[in-house]
Amino acid sequence: LGASLVQLPAIAVLSGVALAVLGLAPRFAPASWAFFGLAVVLDQLGPILGVDQFWLGLSPYSHVPQLPGEVFAPTPLASLTVVATMLFAAGFYGWNRRDIG
Repeated sequence: LGASLVQLPAIAVLSGVALAVLGLAPRFAPASWAFFGLAVVLDQLGPILGVDQFWLGLSPYSHVPQLPGEVFAPTPLASLTVVATMLFAAGFYGWNRRDIG
């Protein structure tokens, strides 16, 4: 259960990106799928293809500890949670300032 719950901050970041794009630039909302696809491809195929660590770091899943094999570290999870919160706040701000008549 803990190994699956540790993935929630990364999921929240991806959801925050989608909400921020939808709120701030709704015309580009489908582009949030590109970020999701990039994150999945980098996480699954990046190490196999020998992608540089800088590019692997673009995926929020690369910052999550791989439990139960690794030691639990709360710092990356807290950082991802802060980033997700800021993305949600930006998305809600953009959503509230839209003039929908």
